[in-house]
Amino acid sequence: MPYKWGGFDSLPDFDAGIKHGRYGGDITTKREIPDGVSCEAVGVDCSGFVSRCFNLPRQYSTYELPELLFPVPSLGHLQKADLIIKPRVHCMIFLEFDPADPGAASVYESGSPHNPEVVWPVGRVTLSRVSVPRLLSLGYRLFRFD
Repeated sequence: MPYKWGGFDSLPDFDAGIKHGRYGGDITTKREIPDGVSCEAVGVDCSGFVSRCFNLPRQYSTYELPELLFPVPSLGHLQKADLIIKPRVHCMIFLEFDPADPGAASVYESGSPHNPEVVWPVGRVTLSRVSVPRLLSLGYRLFRFD
C-alpha cells in the first residue's frame, strides 16, 4: 500500500480510488498542501496503517493512539503486534527481535521521507529493521492493545 499523508484507505477503497484516476500515494503533498492531506491520492500513513491493522473505527493519530493503549514496561516485555510510537511523529508495529542482534527488530510501518530521525524504505507499507534502543533514545515509547 503506498504512503499517503493522513491516509486511512482500506484495500477496496484504494482499488476504487486507483480505478477512478486517483494517485497511489502522495509522498510529497506534506510540502505542497498546508495540512498535508491530498484528496487526489489514496493510501495510508503510519497511524492510518496501524488503525486499519487493529480494525479501529477511524484513523487515530500518533498523538491519540497512546490513549487507547497500555504502556509496555521495557524492551524485554515487547510482544508481537505491540506498537512503537513517538507521538506526533511516527508509529510502527513490532514483529520480532533479531536473535543474532539484540535490540534489532523487525517492524511493519508505513514509511515517509519526512521524518529525518528514522530511515526506512520510502513511500509504502514495508517490513523494516530498526534498533529499538535507538528509537527509545529518540523519544519513542512502547505500547500494547488490551
